[in-house]
Amino acid sequence: MCVQAASFSFGLWGDMPYQKAGDASKMPAVLSSLNNAKIDFSIFVGDIKDGSSKCTDDVYTDAIKLFDSMSHPVVYIPGDNEWTDCHRLNNGGYDSQERLAHIRKVMFAKPLSFGPKAISLESAKDQDSTYIENKRFSKNNVLFVTFNIPGSNNNKILDDKDCKSGILLAFQGDPGFDLPETEDQDESKAPTVSGYQNFLKVVVQETENYKGQVMLVHGDTHFFKVDKPLYSPTKVLPNFTRLQTFGSPNLHWVKVTVDDKRDSVFDIEPVMVQHTK
Repeated sequence: MCVQAASFSFGLWGDMPYQKAGDASKMPAVLSSLNNAKIDFSIFVGDIKDGSSKCTDDVYTDAIKLFDSMSHPVVYIPGDNEWTDCHRLNNGGYDSQERLAHIRKVMFAKPLSFGPKAISLESAKDQDSTYIENKRFSKNNVLFVTFNIPGSNNNKILDDKDCKSGILLAFQGDPGFDLPETEDQDESKAPTVSGYQNFLKVVVQETENYKGQVMLVHGDTHFFKVDKPLYSPTKVLPNFTRLQTFGSPNLHWVKVTVDDKRDSVFDIEPVMVQHTK
């Protein structure tokens, strides 16, 4: 029998700051809002920089300093701008896999979150496995799982039973829920989002067999949205909810309160940060 636990709240943010959008002046207000919020931790859903700036080592160390300066623990998820797209000439022409290896070395050196009173994070395998950036942790009756599934089509090269009331899956890339729907074409199989389909197929299968609520959180598109995009516009997978976070130049965040006494489990509240002009 599941034991009801006290409610708790956490923050969701990401895709910031972007140098090309002039986000630097807005960041203090975002950080102040998060630091003063009544939340237990926050999850940063990737993109610590924009896709047109250099992927130099200081980008990652600066992000670590920022996360460690926060009042609450911060769980970080890699985005495409900090590794997948680093091969671009305006990013420095790096080897993307080398940048990912660097992220694993400097940002996942310990099985812990960033910030004070760090949260212990468990890898899918032991800490010596290749994919140490994929993490999971539990809070009360909710399991949180974070994945390195970034934008840019999940880095795909096209030419080549524990008792839980809810599960939250988080990653950076937009898997293509918002593609137009037509009767004679399955746009979910479009090349631009094909890199996500195997993962989403498993998510659907597991959600169908799960009695609790499943929330999938992603960034990448930078517009706040909450909906039930599966299976289709005419048929809903009732216990699946998608939450798309804010992102540059819309520097706000989302507060989620977990209350397992509610059928919906997750109570979602966009937090609009006031920026000086």
